[in-house]
Amino acid sequence: MDVVLNELSIGAESEAELEEQLVRLVGTLRYLFSHGVARAVRAVRGVMDRVVVGEVTLRSWLSSKGKRLEKQFLQRLLDRAPPHVDDLLQRVEQERHVQLEFTLGDEGAPGLGLAHVLDLPGASFDGDPRFKVNRVEIRVSTLADEEGADLVETRVGVRHVHSPTCVDGHRTWIEERIKRDVKSGEELWARREELFPRLDFCDRVEKQLAALSGREACFAQIVRHLHVLSRTALDWQEGEFDPPLDWSGERALTMKTYAAQRTFTCPDGAQRVFEPHSKLHVWNKRIHFFPMRDTRRVLVGHVGDHLPTTNFK
Repeated sequence: MDVVLNELSIGAESEAELEEQLVRLVGTLRYLFSHGVARAVRAVRGVMDRVVVGEVTLRSWLSSKGKRLEKQFLQRLLDRAPPHVDDLLQRVEQERHVQLEFTLGDEGAPGLGLAHVLDLPGASFDGDPRFKVNRVEIRVSTLADEEGADLVETRVGVRHVHSPTCVDGHRTWIEERIKRDVKSGEELWARREELFPRLDFCDRVEKQLAALSGREACFAQIVRHLHVLSRTALDWQEGEFDPPLDWSGERALTMKTYAAQRTFTCPDGAQRVFEPHSKLHVWNKRIHFFPMRDTRRVLVGHVGDHLPTTNFK
């Protein structure tokens, strides 16, 4: 899932003010990426040539002194932007056999329009009060490519972020939206760092995930459990690691008898016993994990069938 930059939000009365907005936008984007959103920001063609303060274009401003790291961060994202918003909207029009126009007040709003039609989050600089909201309402005008078609106008709310708090407000939707994008276990493994930024996986898990076609009834729940583990690690500050899942450790007798079946080689080469596990009861699946308090990361050692216990073999 990509992010769409709201081009209407770029601008300020002074460079200092725009730099302050940039710092907040970069913080918001980084927080959004930490939730598994792809590090890809779509923008309109020619966004770098937009005047953003005085007579200075975005391209010139991003090359100027002051807040160099933040400017480089945004510029690198925009340099990787193609296909642009304009191209993606053209594809949508061709596929749906319609002509589309998106407006906010009297201004064209193609960025927010693309966010709407592809169900992506829009992201804004926060200098304009119109964009200090979780949803931005725009007008969508649609004309079908057929003789006598009527012009249809609707108003829609576009999911949108301008701060980490906004991201938190969309967290459930973000998780569900990302799950829709993952089609198979192989893709899940290939995108693991993007999707689960606080998880590290033992080598054996690659084979377990790659064996999933994505059509299994439990597939969406496996993705959800991994998301919850990653998100909980991100929020973990103190106390015990306690993800909002059905999870537990093992009984003492089970550990005495079957500890070896829960001992896995980790990415750092160490052998660890993975006692805690989340439970996918309907499918009798388990995800065994190992919280790392010092790094606030979580190791995943097993994704698959229920491991043997004194009550289950």
